[in-house]
Amino acid sequence: MNTKTLALAMAIIPAALFAADKESSELQPIIVEATRIDQTQAETPASIQVITREDIATSGAKDIVELMKRKSSAINIHTVGGLNPALNQLSMRGYGESGFGRVLVLVDGEVLNNIDMCAPNLSRINLASVERIEIISTPETVLHGASASAGVINIVTTPNDYEKHSRIEVHGGSYDTYGVNLSTRGGFEELGLQYWSAFGYDHSLGYRTNSQFDIWNWDGGIKENFDNGAYLRFSAFYNYADYGLSGSLSEAEFHADPRLSNTPLDYYKRKSFGLNASALGVINEDNRLKLTFTASRRDMDSANDYGWGLSFYDYDMWSYEIRPEWINETTLWGHDNTFILGAFYRYDLLEGAFPNAPFDTDRNTFGTYAKEAFELTEDLTLEFGGRYEYMRSFKSNEAITPKRTDQMHAYDVGLVYHIIDNAKTYVRASRFFRIPFIDETANGEMLKSEYGYSVDFGGEVEFLEEFYGGANFFLTRTHDEIALDPFHGLYGWENRNLPDSTLRNGFDLKLGWERDKVAGVSLGYTFVDARFEHGAYKNNKIPCVSESTLLLNGKVWLVDEVSAFGGMRYQSSQYASADFKNEYDKLGDFAVFHLGLQYIPEIGILKGAHITFAIDNLFDKKYCDYAAVGWGGYGYYPAVGRSYNISIAYEF
Repeated sequence: MNTKTLALAMAIIPAALFAADKESSELQPIIVEATRIDQTQAETPASIQVITREDIATSGAKDIVELMKRKSSAINIHTVGGLNPALNQLSMRGYGESGFGRVLVLVDGEVLNNIDMCAPNLSRINLASVERIEIISTPETVLHGASASAGVINIVTTPNDYEKHSRIEVHGGSYDTYGVNLSTRGGFEELGLQYWSAFGYDHSLGYRTNSQFDIWNWDGGIKENFDNGAYLRFSAFYNYADYGLSGSLSEAEFHADPRLSNTPLDYYKRKSFGLNASALGVINEDNRLKLTFTASRRDMDSANDYGWGLSFYDYDMWSYEIRPEWINETTLWGHDNTFILGAFYRYDLLEGAFPNAPFDTDRNTFGTYAKEAFELTEDLTLEFGGRYEYMRSFKSNEAITPKRTDQMHAYDVGLVYHIIDNAKTYVRASRFFRIPFIDETANGEMLKSEYGYSVDFGGEVEFLEEFYGGANFFLTRTHDEIALDPFHGLYGWENRNLPDSTLRNGFDLKLGWERDKVAGVSLGYTFVDARFEHGAYKNNKIPCVSESTLLLNGKVWLVDEVSAFGGMRYQSSQYASADFKNEYDKLGDFAVFHLGLQYIPEIGILKGAHITFAIDNLFDKKYCDYAAVGWGGYGYYPAVGRSYNISIAYEF
């Protein structure tokens, strides 16, 4: 952190300490759906953060990317698309290039991760429809498969109760940004029926030339609950995004005017829709059966100008998955025991037409998994589980290896100990894997799956009713890691399995205090040492990874119905993507501040209104959190300068 930034941070941090917004990380009695065995946050041997619907409403965030920036230091954000959430990327635990392929993003059981090198479409997540977000910062390959080798972000839209709520919200701000959200949720308790639906539209001209976007969203569903705990659930979604691709800038261009674009004609159009269905049957007091089915389609059209005119691309993806599970909860030898046994089959089909190169690729994946949670004592629980997965891919246009099969396995074992009622400590060891994307090939040869081992240990605690804290330490070694190397191969820019293992060691810290209607503060800090272990790059830092991320958020109630909030996110310097040799200058460190006011009247005719004004990048910091190295040097993707947003909502 340079002297100017440090001085600015030291000047503002004390003020923010009187004002902070709780980071939603305390030990809550909420069932964490991502555990699949109805465990609470306190019962799971992992670092878990739960962001509730109330937290989202009071955060001032307008989309999922901005929410993650303000709420989690454990999540690294690459601002490839500026204000456009459809282009921005999330990663965790020191995975930089293509780190999004190691973080599973789920929305009501639907997997947002793709089988190609396209990052999850985060514009698909409409915050107006979200009930809560679960962030698990540890490998979850046993329960969730190849995309969860660094963690899981699970978004839940199903309401927690039957209370009826409807909400209308309009917002607008810098760069001709405006939008509307309409949502309703509730139910009929006497019938056991819940419903929810949300519609959203967002438009912006964007921070940079040709970064404009229009995004349409709808999702909704119904759930029938039965007296014995069984249920039927159906939901559907639709998303359409039409946006420009502003591309990268040279170093000179970035410093001269970061709002410019060298690709004023490039564009991308993406449409996706799908259906999710699940049913839980109760056999008896000890046994349940669950069946989940998801189906989705993604259509994409894009155009890129390489200097000789536009090249057009068109490709479509169909994805289907079915997953039966048996859940057993019983007492063995006087000890509580929970066991889950699941199987799955997933089919993905990608059809496309690159210029003069039509192709079809399909992938069949199936396997089984099991996990056991055995209560050794009232305060000590042992967890262990394993997964076997078989994958078969076929590419119609590959002359060398059109077919590929892989057999992978993962396992984990953990202990969680409750020292006191509001505290837990844990330790966990995992083996994980990641299957290569279908376009992660080298000279027509499909790559090997990467795998690795991780150890996590830490704890979380609530104390004095208003305070909470937590720490998670991790050590990870990855083998056959897949990366895009611009200097490898005959023509460069070739995907390959790195010949040497990589190491990632670090920790996440969090601490907070909140007093209702008074004030609060939350602090998050993540440190990651990510480096190559052996070979030509030995001890070099892994690109696209900030060693330190510091997050400070604050909130103070000025009067009973008006609050001020603000915060800072600091990230240390990092090497650009693909700079394995560490021979280029690092991207500089930066600290970005936000500040806002929120008015929530509680009586009178305005009761139910929420009025929020927020300024992001308060001091108009010119910075870049993602750049790529190639034959021509750096390619910078500028982050957004100062922007403001006004939101007016009414809930009834």
